[in-house]
Amino acid sequence: MKRVILCLLFFLMAISLFAAKPQPVTNPSYCAVPPFLPGNTPPLVLFVVGKDHKLFYEAYNDAMDLDGDDKIDVGYKHSFDYYGYFDPYKCYKHDGSKFYPFYKTDDKYCRGDAWSGNLLNWMTMSRMDVIRKVLYGGYRSTDTTTSTVLEGTYIPQDAHSWGKELTGGDVDKLTPYSDPDSGKRHLMCVTSLSDGATRSLRILQNKTNRIWDWASKERPVCDNSLGTPTDLTLNVEVCKSGMLEENCKQYPGGSYKPVGVLQTYGEGNDVLVCSKNFQSCSSDSDCTNNGKCVKKSDIFFGLITGSYDKNMSGGIVRKNLGSIADEVDLNTGQFKTEVKGIIDTLNKIKIVGFKYSDNSYEDGWVTNRAMNEGEFKSWGNPIAEMFYEGLRYFADKGTATSIYNITTTGTDSSLQLPYNISWIKPFNYFPPCSKPFIIVLSDINTSFDSDQLPGSNFSSFTGDLSNFNAKNLTDLIGSHENINGLSWFIGQSGVTFDTMCTSKNV
Repeated sequence: MKRVILCLLFFLMAISLFAAKPQPVTNPSYCAVPPFLPGNTPPLVLFVVGKDHKLFYEAYNDAMDLDGDDKIDVGYKHSFDYYGYFDPYKCYKHDGSKFYPFYKTDDKYCRGDAWSGNLLNWMTMSRMDVIRKVLYGGYRSTDTTTSTVLEGTYIPQDAHSWGKELTGGDVDKLTPYSDPDSGKRHLMCVTSLSDGATRSLRILQNKTNRIWDWASKERPVCDNSLGTPTDLTLNVEVCKSGMLEENCKQYPGGSYKPVGVLQTYGEGNDVLVCSKNFQSCSSDSDCTNNGKCVKKSDIFFGLITGSYDKNMSGGIVRKNLGSIADEVDLNTGQFKTEVKGIIDTLNKIKIVGFKYSDNSYEDGWVTNRAMNEGEFKSWGNPIAEMFYEGLRYFADKGTATSIYNITTTGTDSSLQLPYNISWIKPFNYFPPCSKPFIIVLSDINTSFDSDQLPGSNFSSFTGDLSNFNAKNLTDLIGSHENINGLSWFIGQSGVTFDTMCTSKNV
């Protein structure tokens, strides 16, 4: 769990909590336990997740201090346990279609015949892979009762791809290759070689070139210009009998499956309870006061993400608050692929629009104006607007903000992502004293998130949350944080802007 928390801090960027304002209670379904005392009412957790292209960058770059020693960790650091689809304490072989655990290791080194899981995590994990593993164990390309294979997310063959180089005297203990010759290095690159393809680990041995000669050039990057690479598909078998990872859970049917936060706290069981008082039920007719008959859960989860068709405007509800048991077969642990929920949505979010025919994006190049709504669909990260929509959701507004919402078919529909779904009103559906939380998972850099908020200094947008004024709240925070009146590196402050992040008085 400590490593999970570290990964959330390093790669998921921001966690924000929102507690509902107490309201006068006139409902006969009022909780038996006073709201100011600990009780048995499950929390309501709404994930707000960005879909910006930066989530598909490498998880471990050369500009991070991973271990907190105030030094940038450039290159592979064997003392650090890298989090990812591979077990740092296993050695892996590749069978032509996937990596599989070959044997365990106490020191993360191998015998010269296999790949170190720790090294593979450092080399191959994207930020989205880390999100998926933390939340539900990872994206499963094979999900049967006897086998589970995790697949790395699609990475277009452009600047989203990344490379690593291996030198030094321990390459033969971390890979099945010998150490590179003097003055040379092994080059490793992670990319997808066709649209939607599983990404590959591309390998060139004994090169005098540096990794940027291959991975940081005009696209296509990581091509055959420096020689013909060895390609290893980035799939990995997990929860294999006798080689279980620490997040493998055995289900009643006997299967072991990798799990994350959602299964640990959201699966519950097949027991049905009324959402308003959590008493047993068999159908909605057994529940009073607008309650619904739902599967019991320790935490009820919901999801808002950014959209592709309105990539510069807010976000949309992908799943109402409910039990993750709706998305998982509680006997086998397999995912229910027919259910369009949190897991299925996060599995389908990807970079779209890259054309391998001419190594460009479908919207071409724009150099003389700002991008428009619906262009460059994988760009745009209006997290503040998405968070505002989450506040509206918990305020029982019941309908989406029209300027954010998608009502016609487009990219979201073609990706089979849920959209234009009917909102529940959480506090009509769950007990009034249920504690609401919003957890934001995003790259640290937001964009297009200051023009469609009530009280914005940059527009006349009108919302429907009483007493919500973005400018006033920002001023209040700035005053408490000693920001107001000082100079900070920022793109725009009031009417002062130069299209660059330079020092400006705030």
